[in-house]
Amino acid sequence: MLAGVLSALIALGSTYVFGYLLYLQSSINRADVGLLPDAFDGPQNILVLGSDSRANLTPEEQAAQGDEGDVPGQRADTIILLHVDPATGKSVVVHFPRDLRVLISGTGEPNKINTAFGGGPRRMIQTIEDYTGLSINHYVEVDFAGFKDIVDAMGGVEICIEQPLVDRVAELYLPEVGCYLLGGKMALAFVRARSVEGDLIPDFSRIARQQQFLRAVLNRTSIFSLPSVAKAVIDSISVDAGISVTDMYDISKRLGKIGTPDVDFRVVPGTTQSIDGISYVIPYEDRAAQLFARLKDGRPLGRFGLDLPLTSPHANIQVRVLDAGGDVELVRKRLISGGFDVLPTIQAPAGRTTSGLLFGPDREPAAAVVAGFLGSLFAFESTPVVEPAATGELRDADVGIVVGPDFPEPVRRSS
Repeated sequence: MLAGVLSALIALGSTYVFGYLLYLQSSINRADVGLLPDAFDGPQNILVLGSDSRANLTPEEQAAQGDEGDVPGQRADTIILLHVDPATGKSVVVHFPRDLRVLISGTGEPNKINTAFGGGPRRMIQTIEDYTGLSINHYVEVDFAGFKDIVDAMGGVEICIEQPLVDRVAELYLPEVGCYLLGGKMALAFVRARSVEGDLIPDFSRIARQQQFLRAVLNRTSIFSLPSVAKAVIDSISVDAGISVTDMYDISKRLGKIGTPDVDFRVVPGTTQSIDGISYVIPYEDRAAQLFARLKDGRPLGRFGLDLPLTSPHANIQVRVLDAGGDVELVRKRLISGGFDVLPTIQAPAGRTTSGLLFGPDREPAAAVVAGFLGSLFAFESTPVVEPAATGELRDADVGIVVGPDFPEPVRRSS
């Protein structure tokens, strides 16, 4: 649910809207979470939370999602740690499964990590700090209604799927393969759905869809100079009291590269386990400790936080489009809207003129995933040709898609 907030924050980094942001500064909602002002001269850890509070929903929406009586208090529906390092220009987005079983600070008891929010934002921050060993510099929070308003201000977000996604609990209805323009209501359902048929571990599959949504939003760079988006963000979020408007602008400018290959998506590794009849995600402690220790020290993260039981592992596949004279921008947009990590397009080698897929060393399974996705969205007469790439052709991408004049037209678009 926080995908829209992370990307919309970039809108606040636009010089065009900076004056508008100053005009709106008295409207910014503040959360007293005890964080001290920060000099912004080193790596920043920003905790971004999506609250499941129903307080700001309309009566009709409360009837669908449950009102304050049905769902009292608050829990963290989505938990993201955004690590930004200005020295390297790199950003890391770490998702925490909301059912992750950790020691809740101030209670002395283990529980699902999202329950820490019931004790207020400060307890959630302390729980994250205690578990990860990282210091939280800043805090951002949004609720259901705020998320919907931000997406609607963006004019919707395009999502492409290779299999139907239906979750009656979340009111998610994407019954056909294809591409959809999701408005605020359906976008909220997409990032919250936990009962989709075929999900291996709902918490992790849900995170994969959130990562897909984030990549799709960040592809819409044209929205980031719109004052309407900036206003929707200001109206919808709460931030820590130690951050000024100028600081927000500074952070937002540094977030500007999050839509490029400089962003690295990770998830706290773990697996499901039932304890006393309650389903938890039990972390793989050694792998999680390595992930956060490397993040803290600025070391390469390796595979920690990538090898996850996701139904749709698109976010972990780096794809590069090779231009051989076809509609490369259409293919690139579809791949991004499908959740893949799409690297900058390059010219295809002189000998590559026929459309098809290339894979790097040991990445044939990843190429099969990409081929299945493309086969569902484009009118291939047969399965796309998949073959090994020559050394250096992909420039370290996992999979390459050669897009020539013979690349087929897209399948009928869903609406």
